[in-house]
Amino acid sequence: MVPALLADQSGSAATGRLLTSLAWVAAGGLVLIIIAYVIYLRVRAALRPPPATGFDLAQLRRMRHEGLMTDQEYELAKASVIGRARKSDLPQTGREDQLGAARDRRSIADDGDSADDPLA
Repeated sequence: MVPALLADQSGSAATGRLLTSLAWVAAGGLVLIIIAYVIYLRVRAALRPPPATGFDLAQLRRMRHEGLMTDQEYELAKASVIGRARKSDLPQTGREDQLGAARDRRSIADDGDSADDPLA
């Protein structure tokens, strides 16, 4: 296509048309790069974990075992932490549900101390 442009027009007109075409291609490429960067930033922001608020389950267990909170306070706080985790925007893999079911079965079967239990 470029030789056809050069054959039909004089030298300076052909050069001007070629430079205009190259400018449009460069502008289009720049727009595509900007769009790709904006998409990248949005995906990165969506995958960023939410800021930590409150306590996690390990901290709650430690406070209960150290006597800083009662079992009733622990259960209420644990339900709150689990509720927040379920409401988060992070995708669920299904593994959390399996662990939760295993934890529920263990708590029903064993009312003892579960400090050594990795699922507790």
